[in-house]
Amino acid sequence: MLDCDVRTLSTYQKREADPLPVAVKGKRGQSHQYDPQAVLKWKVRQVLAQLMIDEDGSVLDLEHERARLAKEQADKIARENAVRDGELAPIEALVFALSDVSVQQVAILEGLPKRIKASMTSLRAREIKILEREIIKARNAIAEIQVDFNSVP
Repeated sequence: MLDCDVRTLSTYQKREADPLPVAVKGKRGQSHQYDPQAVLKWKVRQVLAQLMIDEDGSVLDLEHERARLAKEQADKIARENAVRDGELAPIEALVFALSDVSVQQVAILEGLPKRIKASMTSLRAREIKILEREIIKARNAIAEIQVDFNSVP
C-alpha cells in the first residue's frame, strides 16, 4: 500500500509527530498488522502536510517552495558579497556618483568660454556666443540624463 521497505515503515512508526498507525504490533520477528483505512488517512495527512495553499487557492509544493526560498537566500548572499567585493554598487551610490560627475562636467563646460577667450584673443564675440550656445546644449543634455537601471546589462 505504501510501496516502501521495512526500515522505512519502522521509521514512519517511530515518528514523534503523527506516526504510522499500527493496528496490532507483532512480537519480535512477527509482522505488524495495519488497518488500511487508518493507514490511508495517515498517508493523506502526510501528503497534505507537504502542500501549502497559496492566497489564490492554488496548491503549492512545500519542497519546491523551500528550494525557491533557499535559492533566494543564496542569491541575496551572492549580491551582498558582490557589493562587498566592489563588483556591484547600490543604486543610490550610482545615482549620487552620476549627479556628482554631472555637476563637475557642467562646471568645466561653463568655464570654457573665459579660458578660450583668454588664450585665443583673436576670437570675436560672435564666435564666443556660438561656443556658449553649444555649452548650454551640452549642459542641458547632462541635466536631462535618465538612466534606466533595469535595462542596463
